[in-house]
Amino acid sequence: MDYTVLMWVPISLYTVASWPQILTNYRRGDAVGLSAWMLFLRIFAVSTYTVYVYLLNLPLAHKVLYPACLSGIIVLALQGYFYDKIWHEQRWLRFCYLKLVSTLVALLIFSQWYPLQAGMLGGWLAVITGVMSDMPQIYRNWKRKSTVGFNILFSSAIGWGGICDLSLSLYYGLPMPTILATLRVTTCYLIYLAQFFIYRNRSSATASGNSGAK
Repeated sequence: MDYTVLMWVPISLYTVASWPQILTNYRRGDAVGLSAWMLFLRIFAVSTYTVYVYLLNLPLAHKVLYPACLSGIIVLALQGYFYDKIWHEQRWLRFCYLKLVSTLVALLIFSQWYPLQAGMLGGWLAVITGVMSDMPQIYRNWKRKSTVGFNILFSSAIGWGGICDLSLSLYYGLPMPTILATLRVTTCYLIYLAQFFIYRNRSSATASGNSGAK
């Protein structure tokens, strides 16, 4: 089967991944399970990767689904902002979002003269921020010794998308930023699975306690 057809599978998984977590946050009325910094880094990575996708003219699946994927992560960030007041106190976080906007504007201006170079720069920025993006969430789970509020379907859809994406990227010889990005996604998913397993009893007890309190 042609690569451009197969590629819809992993990117579709990335796109739908946010919605189970969005529903979890809505039902709980909080976003306590998510790291604000994880979401910021993920928005940074996906937005700069989207620039890379368009400037390097990657297949249609990338062009259609990565913006949709980005929109889901933005909804999660907005939920965190409105549900958890502590996000309002994150001055550095607001500053970093402003820097992200300025970075995207600079890339788009640069691309008017050097589209290939601007696209590759966006791709490497996505790899660098992507490598770090899961660290705040992994640390948050470890610090709380719990995965309550962190939906396993959120990480699993991204993880299985990464596994499929990595396989296809290696088979079809895609550029190195794509291969490294998908390898990172797969590795972090394995770490999340370990955390869900290690903290399963504590998370179940916390969830039961919250249910009883209600």
